[in-house]
Amino acid sequence: MRHSTNALAANQGDDVNHNDQNPSQAKSISEFDLHGQRPGSNTPPSNSTPQSSARRSSPRLSAEGLTVLLAMMCVVPAITIFGLWSYLPPVYEGQLDCGVQAQLLPPQDFYLLPYKERTAVTQGEIVVENRSDTDWTHINIQVNTFYQIYDVEVLRAGESRTYVLNRFISKTGARFDLTYNPLKAVRVYARRPKGDRATFYVDFMSLPHADPANPDPSDLDPSDPAVAAPNVEKSGGGPANPGAEI
Repeated sequence: MRHSTNALAANQGDDVNHNDQNPSQAKSISEFDLHGQRPGSNTPPSNSTPQSSARRSSPRLSAEGLTVLLAMMCVVPAITIFGLWSYLPPVYEGQLDCGVQAQLLPPQDFYLLPYKERTAVTQGEIVVENRSDTDWTHINIQVNTFYQIYDVEVLRAGESRTYVLNRFISKTGARFDLTYNPLKAVRVYARRPKGDRATFYVDFMSLPHADPANPDPSDLDPSDPAVAAPNVEKSGGGPANPGAEI
């Protein structure tokens, strides 16, 4: 009986001590609001992890500042491009005084056959002639737009050079094959002594012939503007014929 009385008194004493501590704990908790900010303090509330003093003192971009920055990013490039467009002189691509001749091409009827019935064509070439009085460097020749070849050797005035068509390669590494691809167009780029880059283009599929049944270059009239134009092309005859020339 005495032991039970002592245990009851001890429990009551613990309750009294606990009640005595509650006012101090409540006071310490009341010194901070619900957001963790001390009353009267200028420190912003810490909603997540604590921030370093360097980050708190770093400048912040307001909404107005962000709007101005985005507007400048759009306006400044436009003004720069317009200024360069107005200040820089126009650039012209000159025309080469050039001649292009296709040789050893298969006849046009050859391409009417199905692919499986065609024999392999290993011949076929073009001859590029420098008809000007200046030398050409950095020569780039394109066949049917996608196949090209670079020539680092100088093509001097009055000289001509022969290029085999199966040496022309596309960007994907495919070689030009006359068995499946007729010669349609040739474009020649070259750099002249003044440093400008000039070009010459011939379209072999649109060249008018005096006699469509006999596409021989001797039938062409040099006084015809369509023949003399640099964007006109000629189709070659049989494999033994010299083919088309401009």
